[in-house]
Amino acid sequence: MNDTLLGAIIGVGGVLLGVVLTSAVNWRQGRAREQQERRGVRLLLRLESAQNLQALSEFWDKVVSTTFWEIGVGYSPEEEEFHNRQRLATVPMPVWGHLMWESQAGLMAMALYPTEIERVYRLHTDLEMFSAMRAKLQEAFDTPEGKQLAAGYAEWMVSRRQQQQAMAHSTTQQMYAPLRAFNEQTNPFWAECLAIYNRAQQLDNLIPEEAPVRRVADWLKRVSRLRLTWAEKETPK
Repeated sequence: MNDTLLGAIIGVGGVLLGVVLTSAVNWRQGRAREQQERRGVRLLLRLESAQNLQALSEFWDKVVSTTFWEIGVGYSPEEEEFHNRQRLATVPMPVWGHLMWESQAGLMAMALYPTEIERVYRLHTDLEMFSAMRAKLQEAFDTPEGKQLAAGYAEWMVSRRQQQQAMAHSTTQQMYAPLRAFNEQTNPFWAECLAIYNRAQQLDNLIPEEAPVRRVADWLKRVSRLRLTWAEKETPK
């Protein structure tokens, strides 16, 4: 009787354990799929952010490069500021990538930590603001006054390179005043773009790569061994 009761208890325990283990396996498999989806979303956003940051850095390097200065001509602060604004307005700007950020919005809370969401959001809004400020600068250059100033500046710099001292000296005072005025007028646009670039330089490892979760196959093996152990206990001797 005692053996029968013990066998029944073991049998019921085995059934309950089987139910628990099956539920655990299903939960673990669902968790693994969720983790895989999470890592996929993080990877896509990490790649998109990295490409945007690299594109911005390369673009800014072209803007402030001295390669396009007139050779042998010293640049005053007013000339350098105007030259950089002109470069910012004319150098072809890259197309920022927003596809992953916009298409994965529904999975953002699952894939990213709150601080990561804030940083990525700030990056994308900064890039949009950068484009808007550059467009404002282009509008300033596209006015009749802006076009006239740009043409006069180009002619002035060529004359200085060719060492036509008389012409250069006579136009120095005529050029500095409008250059200063234009630089002051467009300073908010330039300053905002510069601030965005500087902030972007601080966004190293924006979305860190997470360590992989434990392999599900290894865990299932341990569950299978546990089931086998209980099956052996239930088998009559």
